[in-house]
Amino acid sequence: LTLEAEQTTLDAFGSWYFGSATVTGLQEPETADVLVASAGVFSALRLSASHGRLLQARDGDPDAPLTVVLSHGYWTRRFGADPAAIGRTLMVDGVSTEVVGVLPEGVGFLDYEPDLYLPVRIDSEDAALLSFDYNGLARRKPDTSLEAIHADLARLIPLSVERYAWTTAERAQEFGLRPNVHPLREQVVGRVARSLWILLGAVGLVLLLACINVANLLLVRAESRRRHFATENMLISLAGGAAGILLAMGLLRLLLRMAPANLPRLSEIGLDSTILLATLLGSIGVGLLFTLLPLVQRRERSLSVALRDGGRGGTSGRSGTRVRNALASLQVALSLVLLLGSALMVRSFLTLRAIDPGFDRPEEVVTFRLYTPRAQTPEDDEAIEIHRRIVESLESIPEVESVGLASGFTMELRSNTNELYADESRTGDAFDPSIHYKAIGGDYFEAMRIPLLAGRTIRWDDITDRRPVGLITENLAVRHWGSPAGAVGRRIRHSTEDPWREVIGVVGNVRDAGITSEAPGVAYWPMAVAEFLGSPSWVRRNLAYVVRTGVLPPTAVLPQVRQAIWSVDPDLPLANIRTLDEVARRDMAPTRFMMTLLLVAAAVALVLGTVGVYGVISYAVSQRTQEIGIRMALGATAGDIKRLGLRHGLLIALAGGVLGAALAVVLGRTIEAALYGVSPSDPVSVAAIATVLGGVVLLASYVPARRATRVEPTTALRAE
Repeated sequence: LTLEAEQTTLDAFGSWYFGSATVTGLQEPETADVLVASAGVFSALRLSASHGRLLQARDGDPDAPLTVVLSHGYWTRRFGADPAAIGRTLMVDGVSTEVVGVLPEGVGFLDYEPDLYLPVRIDSEDAALLSFDYNGLARRKPDTSLEAIHADLARLIPLSVERYAWTTAERAQEFGLRPNVHPLREQVVGRVARSLWILLGAVGLVLLLACINVANLLLVRAESRRRHFATENMLISLAGGAAGILLAMGLLRLLLRMAPANLPRLSEIGLDSTILLATLLGSIGVGLLFTLLPLVQRRERSLSVALRDGGRGGTSGRSGTRVRNALASLQVALSLVLLLGSALMVRSFLTLRAIDPGFDRPEEVVTFRLYTPRAQTPEDDEAIEIHRRIVESLESIPEVESVGLASGFTMELRSNTNELYADESRTGDAFDPSIHYKAIGGDYFEAMRIPLLAGRTIRWDDITDRRPVGLITENLAVRHWGSPAGAVGRRIRHSTEDPWREVIGVVGNVRDAGITSEAPGVAYWPMAVAEFLGSPSWVRRNLAYVVRTGVLPPTAVLPQVRQAIWSVDPDLPLANIRTLDEVARRDMAPTRFMMTLLLVAAAVALVLGTVGVYGVISYAVSQRTQEIGIRMALGATAGDIKRLGLRHGLLIALAGGVLGAALAVVLGRTIEAALYGVSPSDPVSVAAIATVLGGVVLLASYVPARRATRVEPTTALRAE
């Protein structure tokens, strides 16, 4: 409210948060994804409606009739794309809501794809009771810097405290409140931009390796063929580009199925005119480049220079040999970089998998959400009773082992964050400014397999009687009272205005903010408490259910689960149905995706590097056939001949290894941010990759050298 009224650096400003709502009045009840947004959000994004209108400032008046804008997909799916849907009413969380507009096709919101857009409705007299769940979206004025916006918003924070008295000026300073202004582009792609650049670099290295192989091949062909050389090379290059496009069309669907769901604009990835043009230009460029390179190497030389460079009966000069050796060493270097990058990603992935998230056997758990809207169930006690009866009904299913419910289960990323006060804390500083809060019921900890370290858990009578109790995680217990046992019986509270609540139990730490984040402190309250968040009675109605089953997959029991829920209330739809294992794996999905693609790139690089080294050694052996024959005629053994080839390969490997190590040091800084628990110079990965690559290079050198030992000396001496 303060920003909307007082800011001076923005052309448009709006607030929003993402949630869900129960929709009735259509064929069957359902839970829809909802974006609650003020009119300024649509202005900032410069959106317009395809039918009807968008939300306007008057829709945010708490006394105005409730309105809703439909996404194009929801309008098509639920109304058959009928324009007459404008003006119809839906029951949203039990409240009659008029449909006033439809968004254009393909319009979503950041990483979300909401079904419904509802207005933010804030009563200024109750603003002090609001939480920090709102996000801001703005369009800055022309030529206005982020620093200027930052300063403007910083000016308004103390003004909001003065105007609405939601806290004191001293406490606001303790909270560490400050503006967090960043570009929308960063919000959308910032989390994956570095990973995509790394993958693009890997693909570029593979392309370069392939080109080096082609270059070496053309260097050899150039020495024996001159006519139509450029034409043939251009045809080969264009044919390769066309084959690449066809292969990409087939593999793209597979890659999209592998890609993590949080990859932005995933649905837009495809082969468009830009890709086709880039492929054409790339094919022509590669064809020209590797036609000119052999021609430069094969420039006209005098007879004396040709004889001097040709060596013993060889047809290639020393300069051509040096170029081929240099290209082979470059292949080894690039292969080393890609192999090391993939090895580091594998180590990082394995490190992530080894982390204890705080719960156990997620593959046995199915989760979903249920919401009891106040319009349908006005009494809080009645809503509590409905949830209790649903839990009992679910527990009666033979395959179900335990059932818990919470405002947000671990790693669902729906925890409220606020301050916590600890009585008689050993630190002396009893204030924690950022603690995760969860409202729970049923056998939540048993269903999640979160260990109880001391005390007891929350029971149904704690909920129905609104008892002032709670649980905390081990890290909070140790921080304030030294041990889990020492925390039981102590007191905590949400704010200085709330009453103290007894710590009745301590549970294990959980990676609530994701597997890559440290375990935060978590406070668990009953789903119904007295005198909480400025309200005399607070009841959580939108709850996630955690159902642990004895069958795999746990979704196999969904028909029985639905029947058990609808036997209590047939108007309650299930939302966000998924397994706990899916939630747990989501955090590692980007790492797994990048690891998989880097492994593919590294495997291709290893093959190309092996073929390149093999080709160079094999060609060198063929050019030294007479020399080998003379050596064998003079008494050289098979081992001596093999050592010649191995020595050649070893020199290539050493030169490539040194160059590759230097490149890896430079490029390691780029990949470092994508790693977890492993350094870019990890000695285990470096040693493993050096051993594998060195062995492969020596094997590629040994095979042609061994073949040379089978040549008869008399045959070799007759060779030209």
